[in-house]
Amino acid sequence: MRLSDTSRIILLCVGAAVLDGEVHDQITARICIEYFTIAHPHVINTTSPTLIALYWASYGVGFLGGVSVMSRALLRRRERQADR
Repeated sequence: MRLSDTSRIILLCVGAAVLDGEVHDQITARICIEYFTIAHPHVINTTSPTLIALYWASYGVGFLGGVSVMSRALLRRRERQADR
């Protein structure tokens, strides 16, 4: 099964956002675990900074970014086709 260009754009953006978010969250969890344990709702029953940071991944941000990049790419494609 071959992914469409739009699906690849969204997956790439989600992957990049999650990777970036995880790197930042892993560092933040070690500097100030209270950010995740006090400032966020309690959702998992662990004190492990690694697991807490993994839980709060940036999937939503990546999806929204992917949709916006995909939308712009589709608009550019239509503009180019209209110019022909």
